[in-house]
Amino acid sequence: MSTLEKTLFSLKGVANIPPVSKSAFIFLMGLFLFLFLRPYPVDYIGLMGARLIDLILLIVVFYSILITNVKFDKNTLAFLGLLFLLSFTTIVSTISAPVRLGLPTPGIRDLFESVRYLSLSVYILFGFLIGKSIYYRDVSIYRILKWLLILSITFGVLQLFVPGMVQILSSMYAPEHQTRRIFTTGRITSFFGNPNTNGLMTLILSSGLLSYYFVYKQKFTTSKRKIILVIISLCFLSTLLTGSTTTFLSLIALMFFTYFARMGVRGKDVLYFAILGLFLFAVKDLAIESLRNFNMYLYMRISVLFSIDALQLIRDSEFFGRLPRWKIGWEFFMSAPLIGAGPLRGVAQASTDNFYLYILMRYGLVGFSLLLVFWSLVLFLSRKAIKSSYSSVQFLGYFIFMQTVIVLVANLTLEAQILIPVAYIYFISLGIFLARINVCVLSKSLYQKKIDV
Repeated sequence: MSTLEKTLFSLKGVANIPPVSKSAFIFLMGLFLFLFLRPYPVDYIGLMGARLIDLILLIVVFYSILITNVKFDKNTLAFLGLLFLLSFTTIVSTISAPVRLGLPTPGIRDLFESVRYLSLSVYILFGFLIGKSIYYRDVSIYRILKWLLILSITFGVLQLFVPGMVQILSSMYAPEHQTRRIFTTGRITSFFGNPNTNGLMTLILSSGLLSYYFVYKQKFTTSKRKIILVIISLCFLSTLLTGSTTTFLSLIALMFFTYFARMGVRGKDVLYFAILGLFLFAVKDLAIESLRNFNMYLYMRISVLFSIDALQLIRDSEFFGRLPRWKIGWEFFMSAPLIGAGPLRGVAQASTDNFYLYILMRYGLVGFSLLLVFWSLVLFLSRKAIKSSYSSVQFLGYFIFMQTVIVLVANLTLEAQILIPVAYIYFISLGIFLARINVCVLSKSLYQKKIDV
């Protein structure tokens, strides 16, 4: 056993690290990677078949947690408790909706929908298990994120320039209508099946690389620094190629909030941003015109968005298409503001293109308040972690903070929080983050000073 492993095992009792073997840890990391690369061939096995794949993966993840004797700290239990209360609220809303509102009796699929949020807690536990392992290293997460991005961007470039060559592979990850749109709109889907999801995932994964660079850049050689910055730049370029307005707005918000999270709110910075905003407004036509070179679909959306013409914005088909759904969602919320109207299967459209309204109309102010507390706690812990002296906690603090900013902005026009790939990376990395806080706090300075975590 190496000196490093001996030291780690000596800390095992102090830091409450579960007895996971090296081969088991490699399996966990492999499973973590597979969650994002697994096919989702809806056109070949149907929607229920694709759901079955998710269920099998969920069972494998849950079994991995059950066979490990790991204890959870108060922060993790708080998040799990919030998700449990949210799931309980969804069950009460689902069962009581027919009596309260005269809606159809819920079926078995509605009850499964109600326990969706319990599955999110499983991924937090999975991440916690990874983060608690004696073999965990931040560089392992960095490498997984890097290779996911390289593979995703490569796949996206092939879809853009030779879509026919990778059409079969594209159909293994995206439904037929999205595969067809690659040819007509040039909006790439990569492994994530949808341009919006692909854009968000590219942004989230690249935020992980950026977080690692912020904390560990002194360990990079000059050439490696340039390489990682090139990869991050390609990621931002890839988000433009998806043609996703949501991703574009999330990118702007990410850059803005990350800057202030790193530097703090200073008067001169506010002035600089105000000057930059005035400059961009002055040259906005030129800036928007440059988007034409990336994706015509994105160019048209942003042209309307920044036209400062409210009537044109409402008349635009994409935004106009959302307004009736938002109106219906608001009416359902007002009919049952406390605990909502339940899943509404067969009564309202499954998607509202706004996660906040999605929760309000289905699970009311109670469900929304629980999620608000959840996000507030995440932002509080991650902002605190960014200033930590522990490198691992700082890296993961940046990562989860950036993800939360991206998701909160994207929730305005998507159900981003519950998109399957986004939920995977968000809740697993949250679990890892909570575990590293726990390990570093329990083992105090010995773990941080003597061991590279």
